[in-house]
Amino acid sequence: MHRLALPEKRTLWTVIILFVVVGVLLYGQSLQNGFVRWDDGLLIYENPAIRGISLQNLHTIVTTYDPELYIPLTLFSYQIDYLLSGTKPIVYHFHSLLLHILNGLLVAWLLHLLFRSLKTKHGGVFALLCGLLFLVHPLHTEAAVWASARKDVLSTFWFLLSIILYLGYDTERSASPHRRNRIYYYGSLIAFTLGLLAKVTVLTLPVLLL
Repeated sequence: MHRLALPEKRTLWTVIILFVVVGVLLYGQSLQNGFVRWDDGLLIYENPAIRGISLQNLHTIVTTYDPELYIPLTLFSYQIDYLLSGTKPIVYHFHSLLLHILNGLLVAWLLHLLFRSLKTKHGGVFALLCGLLFLVHPLHTEAAVWASARKDVLSTFWFLLSIILYLGYDTERSASPHRRNRIYYYGSLIAFTLGLLAKVTVLTLPVLLL
């Protein structure tokens, strides 16, 4: 079985629907929240750099800081939200909630791959429970419901995806050392780079892989 193979389609859709339902039940109320004065003005509704996608705005987000962190990809995600809704908070909150739900799914997928490689009994169930725990844990509430925390959920998405893709590359390399197909390796590098552009704390990923 291929290392990155997903569960059969019916099971996969059941898991996805479960995570969406749990995420919406837990955090759906936040979609009605407005912006707050703590950083939301600086990053979103008072930030001219996110008001649409243009060469000038792209140049601004690539060459400036926030005001301490370099997060051009995060600012680009705000530009997309602005194109969809202007400065209506619901779209910004929905985008962050969607990323948080996807991150819970990626945690479950990552642990599913690790437990399967260890041939652990009931590893799939344990991976599912860990993914759900990640989704509902109070520690992640700020990242899931605060619009200015987009950099956290976005960087986490690329961080987890980079690890998963690297596992695929590492397995293929172990199974066939002379195989030249490095699609997972380059995919992992791209995901790592995008994570860095969302929040620089992703820089710790190579240490984690070691």
